[in-house]
Amino acid sequence: MKTITPRKRCAPDGDLALSQEVIGLLQRQSADQQQAGEVQLIETHISWVFLTNQFAYKLKKPVRFDFVDFSTAELRRKACENEVTLNRRLAPGVYLGIVPVVVTASGQLAIGRVGVPVDWLVKMRRLSAGNALDTLIREDRVGAVAIEQLARTLSDFYHNAPPVTMIVDDYRRNIEHHVIANRDELLSASHHLDEAAIHRVHSAQLRVLKLAPDILDERVRNGRIIEGHGDLRPEHIYFNPSPLVIDCIEFSQEFRTLDVVDELAFLAMECDFLGADDITDPIFEHYFEQSGDSPPPQVISFYQIYRACVRAKVCALRAEQLVGEARERLLESASTYLNLAHRYSLRLGPPVLILIHGLPGTGKSTIARTISEQLGFALLQTDAIRRSVIGASDDKLNFNEGAYRPENRRRVYEAMHEQAEGLLSNGTSVVLDGNYLEADLRVTAANLANRHHAEFVAAHCECLDEIALERIITRSRNGGALSETRPEFFDRQRQSEEPDPPGLSSLVIDTSTGSSESLQSVFETLRSRCFADVFAMAPSR
Repeated sequence: MKTITPRKRCAPDGDLALSQEVIGLLQRQSADQQQAGEVQLIETHISWVFLTNQFAYKLKKPVRFDFVDFSTAELRRKACENEVTLNRRLAPGVYLGIVPVVVTASGQLAIGRVGVPVDWLVKMRRLSAGNALDTLIREDRVGAVAIEQLARTLSDFYHNAPPVTMIVDDYRRNIEHHVIANRDELLSASHHLDEAAIHRVHSAQLRVLKLAPDILDERVRNGRIIEGHGDLRPEHIYFNPSPLVIDCIEFSQEFRTLDVVDELAFLAMECDFLGADDITDPIFEHYFEQSGDSPPPQVISFYQIYRACVRAKVCALRAEQLVGEARERLLESASTYLNLAHRYSLRLGPPVLILIHGLPGTGKSTIARTISEQLGFALLQTDAIRRSVIGASDDKLNFNEGAYRPENRRRVYEAMHEQAEGLLSNGTSVVLDGNYLEADLRVTAANLANRHHAEFVAAHCECLDEIALERIITRSRNGGALSETRPEFFDRQRQSEEPDPPGLSSLVIDTSTGSSESLQSVFETLRSRCFADVFAMAPSR
């Protein structure tokens, strides 16, 4: 056994070399003097786990990340204590306590003996991997009785967990922050994931957050946010024979403070990933019956999309640290999670086609761009498409000449509608931004939405002529704008604008005062179309 001095072993904290020596010690001998046999090592991103015949020992890595800080021995000790205390809630008899790693008086590194503590281990009773839920699913050995037992265990746990008091808006904003962070990471070029799929599932989540925030706010108001497990996956559930749930998130109260339905949706999504899409139905039913909770189905779908994106991100990040087949397997898993997220997103309704039209200077491009950003919809603009299809125009041309000749304008709209068709066909929602002076062009857009069973909303932007002209003049003076319209064309364009035909009724948006107020009517219409059943069931308050 290597001899060291206690002074050296106590400082500095977070010494990775110390951890490596502890690993070597545990691999050379059993951590428990009564144990015999080879010690198996399992490594995760924040810990090392050592498996003996009867026990498991977990050593925290001396790391500091954005989400966890194990950089000192004292922080690791507190984390070990938290892990034992928190996991005893759902795994009684498994978490036996914490064991010190010490330097003895003779300068030897030892486990669980008298000496100066330099690190800490969590000691657990070892559970058989063959009894884990993920193994049972893969081997088709999941019994109905076991699931009923798990349903009762989880329902009792949630029933006894006191609601966490928090500000309603804070809960939703925190989720939105994570939704955006997930999208940004998944779009990293190094992951080589399907960008269109990422944008689709991101938009589905924004649809709930922006159009139906009340269905999440009600979860907070109704006391459904609790301090739960935080990582309820099949590999953390064992039947021994009674259900035991291990490995909760001990290092972050924020991560384990969540909606009960979020936690159950996470488990359901992971079981679905393993091919058991209906195995958790009895768990939901038992929880709903015992708790009286009755969330709209869109809440469950939202959480499943969110959790699938989280898992896709985790797989992609882990893949970056590996090479060869291991890397490819993780990237394949990330793609599978994205496919699951897309499947769940279909439950939130069909794609949406929004047409924002009106005269130049009425603020339609600002409105269209804001809708696209807030809801994650694809944005198609005639001004941008005109340049790609026809090119920039000569600013000396008169009205209805060059790029703005009627036949050229038609070409631009045809190209834009063709692009919209491709996006709608794969489930992507779209915002169209153009003058659409001719009524038949608006009808074409409406028919396009109808062919793809998409929700269609048309909105006509209006403001005082002097405001529109001032905007056009300012835009021309500043340069850099996509639009090439000129003030002298305004009257001709206004005279050319046709009213909506029978069967098509555009919302009228007054953009004189700014875009924030103007957006509300569009959002209210979308809300009534996309979540009509939710608001029809909502109790009056």
